[in-house]
Amino acid sequence: MKELNRGRIILVFVHVALGAVSAYSNIFASLWAYLFFFYSIDRIIRYRNSDGWALLAAAYLAGLEIVLRLTSAYTFSEFGKYGIVTFLLLGMFAERNKQYVWRVPLMYFILLLPSIIMLTGDLDKLRDNLSFNLSGPMVLAVSVIYSYKRRISKEHLMRIFLFLLCPLVASVIIIMLRMPDLSKVGFNLSSNKNTSGGFGPNQVSTALGFGFLLVGIAWMIKGKITSIPILDRIIGFVLLGYAVLTFARGGVITPLITLFVAIYIFSVSSGNIKQFFRIIQIMVVGIAVGAVLWLYLDAITNNALATRYEKSVKKRATTGTSDDIADEATINADLSGREFIALADVKIFARYPILGVGPGMAKDYRAEYVGVKIAAHTEVTRMIAEHGIYGIVSAILLFIMPFLFYGYCKTPEQKALLFAFTIFSVSTTMHSAMRLSLTGFAYGLGFL
Repeated sequence: MKELNRGRIILVFVHVALGAVSAYSNIFASLWAYLFFFYSIDRIIRYRNSDGWALLAAAYLAGLEIVLRLTSAYTFSEFGKYGIVTFLLLGMFAERNKQYVWRVPLMYFILLLPSIIMLTGDLDKLRDNLSFNLSGPMVLAVSVIYSYKRRISKEHLMRIFLFLLCPLVASVIIIMLRMPDLSKVGFNLSSNKNTSGGFGPNQVSTALGFGFLLVGIAWMIKGKITSIPILDRIIGFVLLGYAVLTFARGGVITPLITLFVAIYIFSVSSGNIKQFFRIIQIMVVGIAVGAVLWLYLDAITNNALATRYEKSVKKRATTGTSDDIADEATINADLSGREFIALADVKIFARYPILGVGPGMAKDYRAEYVGVKIAAHTEVTRMIAEHGIYGIVSAILLFIMPFLFYGYCKTPEQKALLFAFTIFSVSTTMHSAMRLSLTGFAYGLGFL
């Protein structure tokens, strides 16, 4: 056990070094990704997934995806998503024991396929639309099928958390090394690429925020990720701090709310007064540390951080001359225009209610309503615009799967984990669609 614990700590610091090298070499980051991919394929086949490596590898790749995007590694854009699907499918086929395939997540994905016949454009565009818009739901479906009723120990769950956290630690190192002098950063009321390593702040904050959520869950169920609880919590608050600095609020608010929900479910389900007071202590300590962290970050951003979260700023956006949305629409900065994109999706559905306009095609149609071709931020409205009535049914399945599974949850830990992971995933799709493989993979973890 001591060797294992020492190995976990060493693994964390190895990823500090990997992050430092990757910050200056995208070739190194690319080799890192491909070596891990092929090593995992070999290990899953050789041991027939007897050690549960498929899920560990999938978790690792979900975290590593941010490193690859931060460094512009030489991997194709959806490498993380297809890698996760490959690991999990291979793991299921390699295992000696037959596994029951739950049909509900399978149906969720199959319902998104009929709209493919609506696709138009050249071959490259068709391939990109299919890959970008269907790979996320595919990760979610396969993750749920793999995890469904799969028994794992708390120790193995902590290993999954560790495998996901380590690449996120490397991501923070990359961001840290690339971050300019904060006193010279022009903080305003928008998300900031200068503090997110030069990549999309929304995606970076989502991944780092999820890392904080994992630490919070481990704390709640008395689990040890790195084997040293204080190190776990330091990593968690560092991840949260850098998520906050991106000024992308969705990736910060979502894990915080999710953690409070998980704590509430865990406390109520346990029915243990000692457990209840222990949870209260965790919350008090967490809030106190969070408050200090907030004050520090707000100070170094010249109070722009507090303003970003407290106030809404009206922006003027020139839109098309369609009769659906006003020529001069006032976009509320609290939602960064997401409400208008979602409304455009509803209008597209009204025109194409049966099959929708096809995967990825809504981006072109939205130009009629918001003036520019823009990708979806809200997964549910994208589904109804691009998949029509089939998308609605698929979205309903997405929301009801946790409730269908709830009856199998016998312990407070199971109930809390189910809703923690599924609420985080569904909430993330509301502000960041399924851009990250992490979104669908997190959903699947709830069904372990």
